[in-house]
Amino acid sequence: MGDIPGILREGTVLDNRYTIEGMLGKGGFGITYQVYDGRKGERKAIKELFPDGIVTRAPNGITVLPLSDKDYAIMNHSKDRFLEEADALQSLQHVEGVVSVFDFFEQNSTCYFVMEFLDGVSLYSILKNNGKLPWGFVSKVISSVGNTLIQVHSKNYFHRDISPDNIFITADHKVKLIDFGNAKSLTRRNGEGLSVFLKQKYAPLEQYYSKGVQGTFTDVYSLACVMYYCLTGNFVPDAMSRVNGTTYKPLSSYGYATTVSDALDRALEINAKNRTKTMQEFLRETGLDRIIDEAKTGTTDTGQNGGGGKTGTAGARHTGTEKVQLEVVIDGWNSYYYIPANKCIVLGRSRSQSNIQIDEQRVSKKHCEIFYDSLTKKVVVIDYSKNGTAVDGRLLEKETPEQIELGKRIYLGSEFCYVRVEKIR
Repeated sequence: MGDIPGILREGTVLDNRYTIEGMLGKGGFGITYQVYDGRKGERKAIKELFPDGIVTRAPNGITVLPLSDKDYAIMNHSKDRFLEEADALQSLQHVEGVVSVFDFFEQNSTCYFVMEFLDGVSLYSILKNNGKLPWGFVSKVISSVGNTLIQVHSKNYFHRDISPDNIFITADHKVKLIDFGNAKSLTRRNGEGLSVFLKQKYAPLEQYYSKGVQGTFTDVYSLACVMYYCLTGNFVPDAMSRVNGTTYKPLSSYGYATTVSDALDRALEINAKNRTKTMQEFLRETGLDRIIDEAKTGTTDTGQNGGGGKTGTAGARHTGTEKVQLEVVIDGWNSYYYIPANKCIVLGRSRSQSNIQIDEQRVSKKHCEIFYDSLTKKVVVIDYSKNGTAVDGRLLEKETPEQIELGKRIYLGSEFCYVRVEKIR
């Protein structure tokens, strides 16, 4: 690591407690390191302000020096922006999907802030290794990011840099939004401009202009671009090219539902006045507001292996404190979903007609409804299928509620596909 220009050497100690263990990433604005917190006895991450092309290291390999007199003013402005990012992250401290910030300090003629260490991989890396990704994985990631952004927007911030490299999937399958260096308050003073910093593949037109009106709809456009790229393996043309007539193939041409395709088109409107305005609208119109939070799969179908495992697509939101676990098994591949008590969940092959999609030929588009009754501690099943729903070797009567015990196998259309509901241990 020490051979990379400008990078602090391993073993360097910051603020008398954080020992550099390695570099995690380097961008135009700063460098992020993996560190060991000697006081807490745990691993963390530290971001150092180190604007590319503006500063260098002093001969001691630690102190940060502007390259010229003009760069002093730029460095001071950069410190203000860096502090803004730390302030934004601290304001969002209780938003689960945002990386947590623990500390901020100045040293070595620059600034640092200390964050939680994330063990995992960026969405960018997953896409780079696999190309387009399966709906089940993408829907969970986009839903998670969207719900995080709803909370970010409610705190009067918008991100302005939503892209695959700023979406992080942890080793325990949580989705985290990182890098708030471009984030701004939604309650800016009248006439206050915004810096023109963007990633062309994901930035809407208004982000190309310092006086462009930006807001929650700016993040909607960027997240829609990410979703399109994940599902198709192709980028939406950059906004300036689209103004000049370049188009993209609608999502429906790749075999996705027209309702989802049309919703994505509305989120990708060039004119912000015609675009989906809020993240709540975006999730509702794409059907991603029905995705179960923290859905976990028993297979390794996280997109990192190309989506080889057979898994379903979750689609119901937690509404109560009591939850049960739904296991879906198809040809030996199993997936697990948390489902709320006292709420009807639809299982089926169709994304538009079901809360949990099960990709199996003999499963009907709307196969059955499942309801866990927290009072009786029983599972209620209603069959709507063509090929039948069976429990204990007998077919259930169509459109007639039947109570069954927790843990019983509920076969959907064949002996190779079943689900069962169990209490969470």
